[in-house]
Amino acid sequence: MDFDELRRIQLEVQNASQVKNESGSKMKVVENKKQLFDLFDLKNIDLLTCLPPKTGTTNWQRYFAVLLHPEREPESFGIDEIFKVLPRYKEKNEINQKKIHEVKMRMINVRHPFARLLFAWR
Repeated sequence: MDFDELRRIQLEVQNASQVKNESGSKMKVVENKKQLFDLFDLKNIDLLTCLPPKTGTTNWQRYFAVLLHPEREPESFGIDEIFKVLPRYKEKNEINQKKIHEVKMRMINVRHPFARLLFAWR
């Protein structure tokens, strides 16, 4: 297959449960798990935060988990557990734009672009 055919199939897989290949035969596609959004809503401290992957996300999540569970240490949260502890938006339609603007603190964590270049160079 050429690149265009692979791209077409990729787009069809994202939008359908069955895909046709070049010969016209259908290929069954296994449905993917729902992707979790990186938007966390910590109501008890009035904070809304976006933590994209590869930006120290797990460490930030541990910190926020301690804010919700002050009796524990950040290191006590395992990686599997950390994804279940923090309240996050699971679907895009759950996000209320008006509510986002009412939150007192909003933050997003990003990686410095030079750090990314240095990592790629190494």
